[in-house]
Amino acid sequence: MPTRKHKTFIIPGLIIACSLAPGTFVQAADVLGLLGDSTLQVDDASTYVHEHPDSDSPILRTLFPGELVSPVQTIETENGQVWLKIRLGANRHGYVRREKFVTAGRFPRAKWHRSTVVRDERPFSLTLQGLGETYGGSINVRYLPFTRIGVTAGVGPVFDGADAKGTALSFGLMMFAGTRNLSPFLIWGAHRLSYHDGLTVLKITSMHFTIGLEWAFDWGGIIGAGMTYIRSMDVSVTVKYDDVERADIAMGDYGRLGDQLEGELFQALQPCAFIGYGF
Repeated sequence: MPTRKHKTFIIPGLIIACSLAPGTFVQAADVLGLLGDSTLQVDDASTYVHEHPDSDSPILRTLFPGELVSPVQTIETENGQVWLKIRLGANRHGYVRREKFVTAGRFPRAKWHRSTVVRDERPFSLTLQGLGETYGGSINVRYLPFTRIGVTAGVGPVFDGADAKGTALSFGLMMFAGTRNLSPFLIWGAHRLSYHDGLTVLKITSMHFTIGLEWAFDWGGIIGAGMTYIRSMDVSVTVKYDDVERADIAMGDYGRLGDQLEGELFQALQPCAFIGYGF
């Protein structure tokens, strides 16, 4: 095995210490070009890493097509062969023929953003809803114990025009289709409406299905809209006990709720919208 000499080349602004075999020299321009961010890609299936810049020296390992390397030094031998010195570990190096590589293309780069699921980080929310199953404005509370599934409850007045005519109470199971800020959602639930007209009260117990879209902002804001289908399970009219024997009791017309009654069946389709905050 030939004895090895150690030489140091001083380049303005850069000192390179290298280990050379007799009869070899370093091309300074090549070294400057390969140091830093230069990356090469293996282009030959028969690419071997040798112990010395000599094809007859022991093989340390095989490189496979597509592997990327960042050479630390380039060496040209007396017979004109160009070798690259690559790092194999903390204190070990090897040598590979330069023609086995091609310049690696540029790789796409994007700013890294931490992946978050907004509704996981803010499972509780409080919203103000208009229309929907409550036929007015309601305050809704929502809790999501799972990423896409949660429960919701709301209470509010029933409006007919500008007049509050009764109350509404609703409960439901809420499901989201996605985990991103914008996601379709589905609500299946039940609610109870009451409408006071004269001495009687119209009471409707119904199921409702709501489908829509919700946007959850990273800072906690929530907005959404959808369509709600309502179908009754029970419809009844009640009278206060003290008024049962009065002769002037008459059925009310119950405003827009009465307009949507078909015998003992109540069903409706109407929009809903909400805005709120998650915490």
